[in-house]
Amino acid sequence: MKIGQRIGKSIRVDHATSTGARSDYARVCVQVDITKPLLSQFTIHGKKCFI
Repeated sequence: MKIGQRIGKSIRVDHATSTGARSDYARVCVQVDITKPLLSQFTIHGKKCFI
């Protein structure tokens, strides 16, 4: 999943997210490097997304 890759390495995506049954948010498990600062937001298609 490309959204998860913006945060870290995607590990798992829930069924509703992967099938598109839920479009208002995504539930993704990601692995992050805790030695680097954590993201609080990012931009996708010109829209600011908060984590």
